[in-house]
Amino acid sequence: MKTKRFQIDAIPAVLHGEPANKGYLFLHGQMGCKEGAENWAEENA
Repeated sequence: MKTKRFQIDAIPAVLHGEPANKGYLFLHGQMGCKEGAENWAEENA
């Protein structure tokens, strides 16, 4: 799966997958991490 790491202002972000008409925003809570969305993205691509 294609992964792109970037920043929105000073906030680190990760984009998983190919360009599409539909997207999802994955937010994590305390003790989570942005990389936690990768498994979900692979299963729901």
